[in-house]
Amino acid sequence: MRKVLSIIIVVICLILLVFSYMQWKEKINSAKGMESSSLKVEAGAKSDSSDEDDDVKPDADVERLLSLTSNQDEIVSSVFQSRLEADEVVDFLIVGSDVMEFGEPGYAERLEIALLEAYGDSVNVSTVAIEGASNSFVAEMDELIDFNVGYDVVLFEPLTLNSNGVVVVETQLEHIETFIDRVKDEVEDAVVVLHPPQPLHQAIHYPLQVESVKRFAEANEISYINHWTEWPDKDSDDLPNFLDEDSMPNSDGAEIWANTLITYFIAE
Repeated sequence: MRKVLSIIIVVICLILLVFSYMQWKEKINSAKGMESSSLKVEAGAKSDSSDEDDDVKPDADVERLLSLTSNQDEIVSSVFQSRLEADEVVDFLIVGSDVMEFGEPGYAERLEIALLEAYGDSVNVSTVAIEGASNSFVAEMDELIDFNVGYDVVLFEPLTLNSNGVVVVETQLEHIETFIDRVKDEVEDAVVVLHPPQPLHQAIHYPLQVESVKRFAEANEISYINHWTEWPDKDSDDLPNFLDEDSMPNSDGAEIWANTLITYFIAE
């Protein structure tokens, strides 16, 4: 009887030992699993953080881009600064008469190339060439321009030459205001920069219209790039050398025009 009881006690002890060992092993494995999971989460977090850091431009690169805006009016450079410091793309629109396409290439294409070379993927450039006068433009502008893009900076040649003899100056100025308001409907702090069409040789009334737009811009604190100062005087016999037979800019004329714009938007 004692032998049987001893055997039973031994068996029970063995069972308890085996059970205790299995519990201990399970706890060890569970602890290892938690540690491994923690390491994976930490590694994943570091990887995600690294990916985010890769997407953000280094401070030195942002400073370099900001330095390119030093020739701009403060109201324009502030928009560039806001987008660049937030690591956002500057949506840039070039809109005006189809004279922008003359010059092989025209001033618009030359400016676009320069902007992309200088600002890289920090700027997105669109161009819209208009054939009509300012009255038809404002009537159809929502069909001609995708305002949903939300343009930050708009370079606008306000169709002064196209409107010559079609729209009186006072009405043309109202059309400029209408266009600016439409741009700001989409982006509140958007800025519109005006510049005139090409000069014409020995023109009389047209320069007065251009001057009216310039004074309007100054009175309303609208940025204005006067590239006429870089061309030969309108009464100079040298001016036709920069225009084709239809008084459109040739390659030399487009270069003068574009270089003035490039100097404004891209400081060396």
